[in-house]
Amino acid sequence: MASKTNNPASGEKYLVFAVTVNPVLGFLIESFAVGKTRNDQFEYGFKKLHLNTYHDYFKEVTPEQKELLGILNQVSDQNLQKRFDRKKQPIRQFYENLEQRMVDDHVRPFIDKILYKAVSYMAEQGIPLYYKGEPAERIRETPLDQQNAFAETCFYFEKLAEKTHYRLLLQYQGKELSLYNQNVSMVLQKPCLLLLNNTILRFEPDWDGKKLTPFFNKEFLEVPASAEKQFYEKFVRKAIASHPFKVKGFEVKVVDSTPGCLLKMEEHWQGHIVFGLYFMYGKDVQFPCHDTSRCKVFFRGISDPIVFEKYIRNQEFEKDIQFFLKKLGL
Repeated sequence: MASKTNNPASGEKYLVFAVTVNPVLGFLIESFAVGKTRNDQFEYGFKKLHLNTYHDYFKEVTPEQKELLGILNQVSDQNLQKRFDRKKQPIRQFYENLEQRMVDDHVRPFIDKILYKAVSYMAEQGIPLYYKGEPAERIRETPLDQQNAFAETCFYFEKLAEKTHYRLLLQYQGKELSLYNQNVSMVLQKPCLLLLNNTILRFEPDWDGKKLTPFFNKEFLEVPASAEKQFYEKFVRKAIASHPFKVKGFEVKVVDSTPGCLLKMEEHWQGHIVFGLYFMYGKDVQFPCHDTSRCKVFFRGISDPIVFEKYIRNQEFEKDIQFFLKKLGL
């Protein structure tokens, strides 16, 4: 529930955090002091506030709300100007002169990082998030549905006779969701935050929202036969290596076994001789011990059938071997 106070100077007010739309920057999350009508609706007479001005409307706020105000203060007008405006011009002129390229390459990535932190904190603490939208719009009374959980994605590839279909399957709280032809907005791109109808969908921090936008207007993407080889070599192979996946019409052979070990005498870049430790999976797949990758995926070419091989490292076994060799003094 929104925090309220009985401040005689302002009447009963509620501290509300809401998604807004800035004409220059795009989606933001801002804090407001707002009253309610007799019908339990938020009034139009809302007042935007921040960390240094909330005392004008509230005698006190909870520690969690104060922490959230501190996070959001990093993307206040004043602090954005301090960070990105070398000319030190008035804030209005700063926004008027702000080029779209500057917003896309620098300002927006910084904002996305801070707002993702804010939304994650709100989900953890159970602080409601509302929707407001454009500057003149009223704050909606129903809070957005947000859970302290990530939306999950799964790449789905289907090989057909003369083409390949590619889709992204989306799951949230055990339910499959579709983005196609829905009321969906990209609030943050990377880290990614989607607003789907009245639900906030939060993704793992490294997920890039660009992968989702094609499916706002299409159920699937179609790859013609002429482009399939490059599509499988690059996009599909990387997706299989890094994300959950499902396939139909071709095969992914997963090799998950105990590897062999290989010690090589090698010349260090400083000139002295060292042992190089490698882990062998199958006949010709090897990982240097310092390699941080979790697997390797090989595409065996466009043929009938198409086959991928995915070699997954046995990291516990590898750690045991390294510990054993260090114990021997190597």
